[in-house]
Amino acid sequence: MTAPISFTGLATGIDTDAVIQSLLDVQRRPIKRLQGKSEVLALKREALRDVNNQLLNLQNEALTLRLESTFSSRTTSSSDESKLQATATFSAVKTNHRVKITQLAQEAIVNSHRYLSQARVLGTNTVGINILGGTSRTNAPGAGRIKGGVVLEPTDTLGSLGLA
Repeated sequence: MTAPISFTGLATGIDTDAVIQSLLDVQRRPIKRLQGKSEVLALKREALRDVNNQLLNLQNEALTLRLESTFSSRTTSSSDESKLQATATFSAVKTNHRVKITQLAQEAIVNSHRYLSQARVLGTNTVGINILGGTSRTNAPGAGRIKGGVVLEPTDTLGSLGLA
């Protein structure tokens, strides 16, 4: 089979294919114009979204400027954080300190000697307690309280306190 042969404009001398194509192009112009406007609007919308995000970021940064802590914060540093750490409040004075570490702290050690019998009533004796080299406390009247809430009653014994 062979394809049909056509001669456009043979009888009139007018190129009908070109005329039809031109008419279709004229009809497509509004569609192409709207597509172009749609692309421009999409670009504008994207640009406005970017501006909106930047304004939101600016607003958040401006809010931090209203906080007192933004301007009054203090920092501390140490050349060896494993040996010395420090904190500072906003009311701390700006200054530098040098700390020389000669010995690291050890865990608490309790030393005790048995000077009294475990059955003897403490109220009849004066028992001194020295906590970490601080002020000695005794069970004398009015001096029975030790920092931390320990109370020695006149009838307590070393055995009743679990110390013997």
